[in-house]
Amino acid sequence: MLMKIRNLLFVLLGAAMIAAITPVISHGQGSTGKDVNVVNTPSVNVINPIALSAGTSVGISSSVANPVFVRDERANLLAFQALDVSFSSLSDLGDVSVGSYEKIRVMVQNQGPAFNLTLTLIEGGHAVGVLDVINVQGACPDFPCGGGAVTTTRVYEVPGRFIRLSSLADQRTRGNVMIFGR
Repeated sequence: MLMKIRNLLFVLLGAAMIAAITPVISHGQGSTGKDVNVVNTPSVNVINPIALSAGTSVGISSSVANPVFVRDERANLLAFQALDVSFSSLSDLGDVSVGSYEKIRVMVQNQGPAFNLTLTLIEGGHAVGVLDVINVQGACPDFPCGGGAVTTTRVYEVPGRFIRLSSLADQRTRGNVMIFGR
């Protein structure tokens, strides 16, 4: 009798081990599975893609020690870029479309003296108001400048669909303007 119980335990233990290591493939809502991209997790090694059956959910545990980072697909997109541009000609570059973003970050790199950069809200091709006047710090008090640039950055919640950049800076004042949206 003891021998039968021992053999039964070995059979059950072997069956449990086989069930634990056998991959299960099922189909989700469609007939094809979706690829999963796992980043910043070197301990995960997916050899065979797994498709879940309808109604199945997957839980992801996030903790302080092992956080799960999720980014919106619109995160940090470059909405506008003008490199080595004369700040006095920014309004000639056209209106910047920002309506698809919740927030924008305006970054100005100035290689010349200080000036003011005006951000104007544009709707229907007409100016409806000033969003802000940025006091852009200077890299040097006057011309010619010998060296680097000073960066000024501001973040805004997007109040409209278009903004226009303009400045009354000396036409020799040059630098970079970038607008990132998210």
